[in-house]
Amino acid sequence: MAADIIDAKTGAVMGLAAGDALGAPVEGSRPGAIKSAFRRVCDFVDPADMLADEKIYKWRKPGLYTDETQQALALLDSLLLDKGLNPEKAAARLADLSRGAEFRHGVYRGASGALMKSATALRQGADWSLSGLDTDSNGAAARVAPVAVYFHGNPGAVADNAAKSALFTHRNFVGVAAAAAVARAVSLLLDMDELEPRDRPAFVSQLAALCAEDEEMIADRHGAHLFDFDAEARTFLSSTLYGLAERVDGPPAETADWIAANASRRSRVSISRPSAPAAAASVVFAVFLAVRHSDSFEDALVEAVNAGGDSDAVGAMTGAMSGALHGFSSIPERWLKGLANRKQLTARAQALASGKWMKSKLEDLYELEYGLTRREHEERLARMRKAGVEFPDNKSAPAFSEPTPTDEKFDRKKFRREQSRLKRWAPFAPADE
Repeated sequence: MAADIIDAKTGAVMGLAAGDALGAPVEGSRPGAIKSAFRRVCDFVDPADMLADEKIYKWRKPGLYTDETQQALALLDSLLLDKGLNPEKAAARLADLSRGAEFRHGVYRGASGALMKSATALRQGADWSLSGLDTDSNGAAARVAPVAVYFHGNPGAVADNAAKSALFTHRNFVGVAAAAAVARAVSLLLDMDELEPRDRPAFVSQLAALCAEDEEMIADRHGAHLFDFDAEARTFLSSTLYGLAERVDGPPAETADWIAANASRRSRVSISRPSAPAAAASVVFAVFLAVRHSDSFEDALVEAVNAGGDSDAVGAMTGAMSGALHGFSSIPERWLKGLANRKQLTARAQALASGKWMKSKLEDLYELEYGLTRREHEERLARMRKAGVEFPDNKSAPAFSEPTPTDEKFDRKKFRREQSRLKRWAPFAPADE
C-alpha cells in the first residue's frame, strides 16, 4: 500500500483526536467568551482561564481527548480484532467503557446522558440495533471515521457499516444519515491529493448525491430499527448538502447562519449556532469547514473550535475529514506534542491504516482509558478542593450520580482476578425478575 494513503488514513484518526482535544476545554462556550478568555484558540488551552471558581468542576485536562475519540477507538479496535464490523461485538466494546462506579460515566470523559443510556441498555442485554435513542445528535458522526478508513476502497460498504455503527446509540434517521455522510466524506477525501478552491462546490455536490443514495439505503435496510421518520427526513441531509454546495464559496458568516437556520427546521429546539450538537447543524458545518479550508488542516480546526458550542465533536469531525485530505504529516507538531496519549493514539491509527492489529504495541483500551480518566479526575478534584467547590446535585439524573472521591489505586491483577471470578459464577447467578 502506498505510503501516502497510509499517511492519509493515519491522519483521519489522528485528526479526529486532535480536533476533539482542541475543542474539549471550550465545549459549550459562546464564541464571545472564548475570544474574551483566549483571544483565539490555536493550541491546547487550560479551561481554568475562563471558568469561575464555582464552575471549576467542569475543568478538563488540556490536550486530553473526550468520549468522541474514545468511542472511535472502541470502533477501531473492533474493526481490526473482528476483521470488519461485527455490530454485536463492536457495540459491546463501546458499552464496556461505561462500566465501573468510580467515575460518573465509567471511563468515558464528557459523555452525554444519551450515550450512557444506550451503553447501559447494551450492557443489560439489549440488541445492538435497538439500543439507540431517538436522538438527532452528532455523536455517531463524530466517532465514525475508523469505519470509513477500514472500508476505504469498498464504497458500498462504507455507508452501510457507518449506519450500523450509528444504531448502537442513534435510532433517529438524520442522526444515522449524518454518520454515513461523514464516513462518505472521509472516504472521498482519502483518495484526493488536494481540493482546489474551484472544485469545492463540485465536491460537496458529489457528497450530496452519495448521501441521497445512502438515505434510500438506510430507509430500506435499517428503517425497521429507526423511530418514526417522515418524507422530509429521508432527504433532509442530502438536500442540505446540495444547498451547501451553492454557498460553500460565499461569505462564511452568512453560510454559518444559513446552516443554523436550516437545521432549526428539523430540530426539536431552536438552533442559533451551526456548532450546535444537532447533526443537521454541526455535521454540515464540519463539512463546510473542512472543504472551505481545504488548503490548511490547521486553519480548518482552528475555525472549528473557536465556533464554540459542541466544539469537541465539531473539531473531531472536521479533524477527521481534514486529516484524511492532508494526512498525518500535516498535523502541527506542537499539537501532537501536547496531545495526551500520543504514542498509543498513533500506534492504533497506524494499525488501522495498515489493517494489522499490532498486539505487542497496543495496550488494553479499558485499562488505558482508566488511567487517563483517573489522572484527569484527580487533578480536577485537587482544583475543586483548592476553590472550596463540590460537584452540584444532579437530581434530574439519579442513575448517573457524581463520582465519589477514592484513594484506592487501580490494581490490574486484582481487576483481572475479579473479572475472571465473575465470569465463572455468572452461569449460577439468579435470573433477573
